[in-house]
Amino acid sequence: MNVLLLKAWLNSEGPALIGSRLHSVQQIDTRSFLLDLSAEDSSSQRLLCSVMEEYPLLALLSSEELRGLDSRDAEDEAPAESNFVKALRFHLLGYKLIGILQEGFDRSVTFSFSKTDMYGRESLKQLRLELVGRSSNAYLLTASQVSRCDGNVLSIFKRVRKEQNRVRHIVTGKQLPPPPPLGKFVAAESDMDGLAAELAQLGSSETAEEGEGASAGANPLELLFTRRVAASDAKLWPAVETLLPVTYDLQTLLGFISNLQRGTLSSELFGLGHEGATANSVALKQWLQARGRRGKAGSTGVPLLQELAHRLDQLNERLALSLRADELELLALEMLSQAEQADQEKRGQALLEAWQEEHPDWAGEIELLQSVQENAQNLLRFSQRLRRGVDKLQRVIDHTTQQLAMLEQARPAGTAAPVRRSVPARDPLQAEQKRLNKYGVKYQRFVSSEGLVILAGMGDTSNDGLLRIYGSGRHLWLHVRDFPGSHVIVLFNGKEVGAASLYEAAVIAAWFSQGRDEDDVEVSYLPIRHLRRPKGGKAGQVLKTSEKVISVRPSDYEALKLELRGQEH
Repeated sequence: MNVLLLKAWLNSEGPALIGSRLHSVQQIDTRSFLLDLSAEDSSSQRLLCSVMEEYPLLALLSSEELRGLDSRDAEDEAPAESNFVKALRFHLLGYKLIGILQEGFDRSVTFSFSKTDMYGRESLKQLRLELVGRSSNAYLLTASQVSRCDGNVLSIFKRVRKEQNRVRHIVTGKQLPPPPPLGKFVAAESDMDGLAAELAQLGSSETAEEGEGASAGANPLELLFTRRVAASDAKLWPAVETLLPVTYDLQTLLGFISNLQRGTLSSELFGLGHEGATANSVALKQWLQARGRRGKAGSTGVPLLQELAHRLDQLNERLALSLRADELELLALEMLSQAEQADQEKRGQALLEAWQEEHPDWAGEIELLQSVQENAQNLLRFSQRLRRGVDKLQRVIDHTTQQLAMLEQARPAGTAAPVRRSVPARDPLQAEQKRLNKYGVKYQRFVSSEGLVILAGMGDTSNDGLLRIYGSGRHLWLHVRDFPGSHVIVLFNGKEVGAASLYEAAVIAAWFSQGRDEDDVEVSYLPIRHLRRPKGGKAGQVLKTSEKVISVRPSDYEALKLELRGQEH
């Protein structure tokens, strides 16, 4: 939604929304939701909020238009209600809309809602919509003031991985970072010298690009209005071109840009007033066209198939992170033990920066402006949230996998299969090598016939070090029963431990124990997350909450030794 059209929409529709209360929230599709706002005179307005990448928008829907959307969606399965919509319903129902904020040429609109309880205490919350193409999103925030958007994030509509948006790292429970600066030409903030500098810069950049065959023969004015002028873009350029003045001098051009950005030309640009067209009807028409191009599951199923495949990749990444909750908890406890001394000696920031460098997977959870103790407690809470989410994530993954399989079967012949993003397998040994070296953990490294890495501790201290470093969900722990011996860990790297790897790891555990000379020994094995280290216990001492047992011959190690390629570290 172009920012000039957005401003025209806010000018015409915004005042009538102020003072209405949120009556209900409804999910329209995976990228859109509907707010039903009731005014004091009992009239209601339906505000459509869409963060669809192709055409994000704000628009009011009439009853007929809503029925038209419902009839289109009836052909397909109703969209699953997102957690964001549930959060809106929980936090905002009954709240009154008291303010709408849109600043400059930033395509972001903040709706401020207020509610006064029976004791006269006012509660403020905000719904922020950022209508910026692929980065479009919606956020539910706490609020301190109506005129400021500086609250903590309560819920996010579209989950964005950190590597997808390196400019802003947005997580729930923390303050919403400001959007990046606009960085475009604004006539009211510049003069003819500034406009001349913009044109000169475009000319020099185009000369450099022409050597690569990027955009030879490009129109300088088109480049100016599609790349540098705020409120203009490539989609709007055809309409802008027809309104350009015939005289191309800097003063005339500056005046034209000034009129454009003030909204003086908006009616001509968008055809407002022509055959009764309004900003609302124009925006809604363009959204419906973009939605039609995007495709529906009832027609070909391909867009939904692609979206489900992408979502499954994201879910699997989140699950892999959640399964490392125990690892994060151990790191947080270790940080907590250093916190008091570090904060007293005022070297907390240096410690946190070093920690971020050493643990890049968790670096985004560190707040350098907070103390070491506060960061450690935040990491502990985060690890607990990760642990609680494992079962739910697994259920969602199973359901999504089933949906994807059904759509794959129904995919029409000749259509391309969805592109799955390839996620490189994480090497748990390489990822923790710095910490193994730091704590001086001595271990034997083996590779099973199925390609899994097996580690065997060398002494109580090394056993304890392995437990501290690899105390996460899906690694497999083994130890011979009734005899002292090495702790053996089969590292999980995305592959389940097969029967061959289990047998080989059990033989290693039997050989590196005081039961080596026995004919047969029993070896306990269980996921490492089911181990607990007793408070005040000796190094390497553990408590098992559950276990399975396998019987092996320690002497079988001699036959497997060469195949397992053991190496001491």
